Amino acid sequence: MTQSADHRRPGPSEIRALLGDGKISNLAVARQLGVGVRAVARVRKDARLPVAPRSAWTRAPHPKDSEIRSLLGEGHTDAETRRRTGADVSTVARIRKDGGYGPATITRRGTRLHPKDAQIRQLINEGLSSAAVARQVGADRAAVRRIRAEMGVPSPPLQPLTLDEKWEERTRPVEGGHLEWTGERGTVSGTPLLRYREQTYTAAAVAFRRRTGTDPVGQVKADCGLHQCVAPDHVEDEPGRLAKREEIRRLKGFGDRPDVCPGGHDQGVHGRLEGDGRAYCEACKRDARKHPEAKRAARASAREVLRQRIEAMLREDIPQAHIASELGVAAATVQGVREALGLPAPRPGRRERYASVAEAFHASTQLLEDGHRRWTGGAAPYVCLREQRLAASPVSFELHHGRPPVGRARPSCGVNGCLAGSHLADRPMREANRRADRAFASIFGEAP
Repeated sequence: MTQSADHRRPGPSEIRALLGDGKISNLAVARQLGVGVRAVARVRKDARLPVAPRSAWTRAPHPKDSEIRSLLGEGHTDAETRRRTGADVSTVARIRKDGGYGPATITRRGTRLHPKDAQIRQLINEGLSSAAVARQVGADRAAVRRIRAEMGVPSPPLQPLTLDEKWEERTRPVEGGHLEWTGERGTVSGTPLLRYREQTYTAAAVAFRRRTGTDPVGQVKADCGLHQCVAPDHVEDEPGRLAKREEIRRLKGFGDRPDVCPGGHDQGVHGRLEGDGRAYCEACKRDARKHPEAKRAARASAREVLRQRIEAMLREDIPQAHIASELGVAAATVQGVREALGLPAPRPGRRERYASVAEAFHASTQLLEDGHRRWTGGAAPYVCLREQRLAASPVSFELHHGRPPVGRARPSCGVNGCLAGSHLADRPMREANRRADRAFASIFGEAP
């Protein structure tokens, strides 16, 4: 049987006739003749016909094309149409342009509640400022101000506390007379901070100003041993710390600081002191952090200076043990320098440098202009002679008073570490002084 003419399959000539127009796509020809797209493409290729322009291509409609057109016809924006249909904004914009819908007429939805609206309203009713509410709930300040305007609640007055009162609210006393900071701290350093009327202060600087009534110079730190203590009596600015450490250095007998460090820096500008009175150069320390090789060179230079001092003392026939004690080095270091120089070994047996305890005591101390006496014989104040190791305070007391002390001999002059014999008092003397003070008070009354 043969197919009727109405059901005959279109041939290549009919496909070529439609393609000859040049403005129709393969898909349009396939739909018109009811053939496959590949058959049309094959005929186009065999006839060497050019591809139809993009303007002739057809695009499949969006799955929600009718819903999109309905929303656009109602006047909704592209963003709102996208929110409701899930279509891409560019697709919505193209359909708007192709359909000639014009600009949207419904341009704004109703105001949405803030996710933390109830919490914000509660804090506003409690009297907190907008900034405090925003910090506490993690919201934007503008949102908090908008909710405050909706509630008709006026902003609270500015900080009612003074700077000192706010500082006191954020401190807590701890054992030893220290004050611990309970307020805000720096994110990296942990420095106690206090924000007051759009300004930021360090808690230590406020404590210094409360005690002295003046602004600090440089950084304010505590030298009491408690990390970041903010007790007013325990903090000092740079000049105050330097003065205290100078006094400690003087009492320990470290001597005057050099004018110039081994690195050639002026110590009047760059000189600093550690808490125990030891001197260091801030410029050298800063350069060492930036240039490690310079730090190594500085250490080598310091070692050479120390070696030269050891050599000079060895040539003066000073015992090795005394050199090690005075310079604060190991005995093996002194011995190594001696062997490198080829000097003879020290004579066996103990050699005394001083003939008496009094001579050893005065050789290890220095009388100051104000009558005080400081220790200069090393780190620990002990007088060593003939296998004896005597504390310096009892020795000075006995040399001055002609008798050993009863109990501990302590300075009564108010200078810590003073070793002047006339400034030392033992237990009976201290008790006598207290009795005299009580008698004086009973006659003349307490001192104002």
